[in-house]
Amino acid sequence: MRVVTLGSGSRGNATFVELGGVRMLVDAGLSARDLARRLATIDVEPDTIDAILSSHEHHDHARGAERFSIRHEVAVACSVDTLAAMNLPPRLFAGWIEVEGGRALSIRDVRVVPFTVPHDAADPLGFRLEHNGSSVGVVTDLGHPTTLVKESLRGCTVLVVE
Repeated sequence: MRVVTLGSGSRGNATFVELGGVRMLVDAGLSARDLARRLATIDVEPDTIDAILSSHEHHDHARGAERFSIRHEVAVACSVDTLAAMNLPPRLFAGWIEVEGGRALSIRDVRVVPFTVPHDAADPLGFRLEHNGSSVGVVTDLGHPTTLVKESLRGCTVLVVE
């Protein structure tokens, strides 16, 4: 397991998570070029990323999603409402995976459990990523922890909270 914050704050958010050989970015709030440069500093080739999990549409979380997706053939996973708020049709990504709070999905061997978080966005989500008994919780722009957030993150091996 490896979790590296590539950017956090109003200038751009992105977290690299490697779990069970699956490589993901939670958010792509930096330019595609900057994401690739920051991945290189941790010896990760951008073309090895399996998916971008997009928590919400704000620019500091989604700025590089479209170009990074196309340039490196990486699918973007986000909710229908987040996609609409980004004003991007799915065809502008190399692939789109529909995500819904409370409905688990798989990215290769990793179980992804999205859950709703309080934030002023169309459909903001946090993510719990699970593989073989290990779990990583990533929540950004969390105004306050709700009961759902606490329950969703309970027992995580690693937590990233912003």
